[in-house]
Amino acid sequence: MHTQKSYLTAGVIMLVAVIAMAGAYQREKKNAENAQNEAVALAENDWVEPETDTTSTGDETQETMAAQTPESQVSDNLSAQTDTTGISQTDPVQGSTDTTALNSQVQTSEEPVMHFSASDTISWPLEGDVILNYSMDSSVYFATLDQYKYNPALIIAGAVNDRVTAAADGQVIGVDTTAETGQTVTIGLGDSYQAIYGQLKEVEVSAGDYVKQGDTIGYLAEPTKYYSVEGANLYFSMTKEGKPVNPMDYIR
Repeated sequence: MHTQKSYLTAGVIMLVAVIAMAGAYQREKKNAENAQNEAVALAENDWVEPETDTTSTGDETQETMAAQTPESQVSDNLSAQTDTTGISQTDPVQGSTDTTALNSQVQTSEEPVMHFSASDTISWPLEGDVILNYSMDSSVYFATLDQYKYNPALIIAGAVNDRVTAAADGQVIGVDTTAETGQTVTIGLGDSYQAIYGQLKEVEVSAGDYVKQGDTIGYLAEPTKYYSVEGANLYFSMTKEGKPVNPMDYIR
């Protein structure tokens, strides 16, 4: 009988323990659910927090600026202006340098202006005797052609390979070859004046070149068939506005 009571008591105790454990389990489960819900709520709150943080940051910035002294604000402004001025000064300097170089190029590329007038003088382009004078008022006799005709040039006697020089400053207009005068150089003197040198070879100038008085133009060649009897010579003429003028009026 005593043994049965002991077993009954033990069974009751075990039942109470099981009930207690079940209650504890339910409480723990409830607590866990509550904790999880609180964690979710906190996470949601944290997600919307940045707006609140931004506002507070702006407030803090305004407070910091308000806390600065007028002297420190002026100092900061001057520093910012100094940095900006340094940047703005760099580009103009570079632009100025480029403009200077450009102006230098323009000045370097300037072409000389040619001028010639009726009162200007020229030098002899070749040392030699004049064997046929300029004559546009009356005809002169050409031995090779065995005829009289007008002569718009000076025919100056020389020897093959004699050096021919520029009678005046000018710019070479063209280098051509004709049946009568052979290789011929035309030089513009300015103001519609031109000087023409014929019966040449080994010409040392080209169209567009600028020459000074006394510069070598070329050398005397063998005479063309129009001047075979006269022999080697320089055909030298001048024109104004395309019309012949007497070179002797300018040679001094």
